Amino acid sequence: MKKRTTVIDLINVTSISNSAIFNIGDTQQTNQKFRGIAIQEESAYSTPPKEEDFADYPIFQREANFMMNEVSVNKEHSHHAPTIRVGQISVIGVSSSSIMQAGNLNSINAEARLKHFRKLKG
Repeated sequence: MKKRTTVIDLINVTSISNSAIFNIGDTQQTNQKFRGIAIQEESAYSTPPKEEDFADYPIFQREANFMMNEVSVNKEHSHHAPTIRVGQISVIGVSSSSIMQAGNLNSINAEARLKHFRKLKG
């Protein structure tokens, strides 16, 4: 596929976190990985604080089950202009192994794993 130049007049991004990328320009390949443990407690004093460890949860040890590219698609592109022109982009948030890309991206491999649980009284 023929590459094109992207022209953006204004980009407003409010928040970027947790292994996320905001990229302006061309990228050949990107690999993002995010692992997180989120604990919601009913009361701040319900249990004594404890450090959590990724090894305690099997979700972080399992092999990822990525989709296989088994279907071949023939396609043809007809670009009428050498540039992609955008007036304004507004993004609230980019998070958890995701990417906000302004430009060409050849290959992406992204993985996010989050163990979320609640600790209730009693």
